[in-house]
Amino acid sequence: MAETINIAEAAAQISEEIFSVFKWERQEFFDQNLGCQIQEHDKRTHPCDCVFYYIDPYLGKYVYLNTDLKSYAAGTINKNSVLIALKSLALATHCANISDEWKAKYVEPSDHFDHVIRGFLFVYNHDNSYTNDFHEQLDGINSASLKIAKDQQVHVFGPEQIKDCYAIACDFQILKGKNQIIDYGFWYPDMIQHKVKHGDTWEQPATIELLSSPLIIIKYKNLKDEESYVIYYKRNGDTIDEFVYLIDLLSHYQILSEALPVNLRFISSNISKNVKTNFKHGVNRYMQDWSLDEAREKQLNLIKAEIVTRQSAHYNIGDLGWRDKL
Repeated sequence: MAETINIAEAAAQISEEIFSVFKWERQEFFDQNLGCQIQEHDKRTHPCDCVFYYIDPYLGKYVYLNTDLKSYAAGTINKNSVLIALKSLALATHCANISDEWKAKYVEPSDHFDHVIRGFLFVYNHDNSYTNDFHEQLDGINSASLKIAKDQQVHVFGPEQIKDCYAIACDFQILKGKNQIIDYGFWYPDMIQHKVKHGDTWEQPATIELLSSPLIIIKYKNLKDEESYVIYYKRNGDTIDEFVYLIDLLSHYQILSEALPVNLRFISSNISKNVKTNFKHGVNRYMQDWSLDEAREKQLNLIKAEIVTRQSAHYNIGDLGWRDKL
C-alpha cells in the first residue's frame, strides 16, 4: 500500500490498520502540545502525537500510552535520533503522570479501574529499506541518560516489530472473513505471580508486552458458535527442540486438552525453509516422550501449521526528520 500522508494521518492509519485489530482504543486528540508541570524539565510544553489505551488483563487497570509516532526514511533512524526521541518522551511521560491537563484530555472517567500512564515510542520506516538491527541501537543507549522517572515505563517499537504487528493484523483480518469470526480475544494464562484479573477471553486486548513476545494466542468463535485458536509464532522455526517446547507449553496451558482446532501460523520474516518439517519432527518427538499416547496424538492432530504470506505497509510521507525537542 502506498499513500501520501502527513504524520497525523499516519497515526490514524496505524491505529486503524494495526492497533484496532489488537483491541486498543485511541483518543481523538492528535499532535497536541501540553504545558510542562515540572520546572526541572526546562520546557514550556511537551508534545503528544496521540494516546492509545486498553485495560490490562493482569493489572486490572487502564494502560495509557503517551505516544510519539516517528515515520522516517531508513537513513534517518540512528542511535542519536532514537536517544533524542527517548529523552523527550521520558520527560513528556513524567509530566503526563502529574498533569491535570493531560488527564483531562486523555483519561477515561472510571469508578472501577485505576490507570497507569506510560511512554510509547513508535519508530516506523516508511521507505521499507531499514536493514540495521534496531535493538542493537537501543542497547547502545545508556538508560541512565534518559532520566526516566521512578516507576515509569517507556516502551519502544522499532521498524521490524512494527512490520510484524502489521503482518499479523492484516493476516488476522483475512482469517476473520474466511472463518466467519464473530468474536475474538487475546488469550492469557494465569501465572504464578500474575493472574488474569479483568474480563473474559472475548474482551481481552493484546497488551504491549504480548505484542513484544514471540507467541500471540487468539481464541475466537465463528457464526456457528464454534471455538478455535489462532497462534502467531514469531520465531524462525530453525530447530526441532523449539517446537517440542512450544507443544509442551500449550499442553501446560491446557490449550491442547480443550480439543479445539489450533491454527499455528508462522509469521517471521526470516522463516526457516524447514519450519514445517521441524514442526512435524517436534510433534513426533513429543509423542515419543509420551509413549505414543493416543489421546495426545488426537490433540496434536488438531494443530494445523501454516506459513503466513506477509503483507507490508508503505507510507510515503516524505523526509519529515526527527523533531529536535531538547
